[in-house]
Amino acid sequence: SVCFDCTPGYTSFNGSGCVGCPAGRADNAGTTGCALCAAGTFNDLPAQVACTACVVGRFTSPDGTRCDPCVAGSFFNGGKIFSMLWKHVYTF
Repeated sequence: SVCFDCTPGYTSFNGSGCVGCPAGRADNAGTTGCALCAAGTFNDLPAQVACTACVVGRFTSPDGTRCDPCVAGSFFNGGKIFSMLWKHVYTF
């Protein structure tokens, strides 16, 4: 039998054919096998090759399908979790 590469945005599970990466994951042009979107990025569509950056003031949801807003008094710290600002520190 002959093996074929899947189209970017798709991957093979157990060699049984190509399936689109689910939302919240991306195939990175055929090299990662549907990796979860990195911190600070999201993907709300299936079969994608890249994730999109979150806008300022938002952080990646746990499933990588959206960017959630930071609550008042918090900020995005570069990870998937937001952190509370120090007491008496203000942002505008």
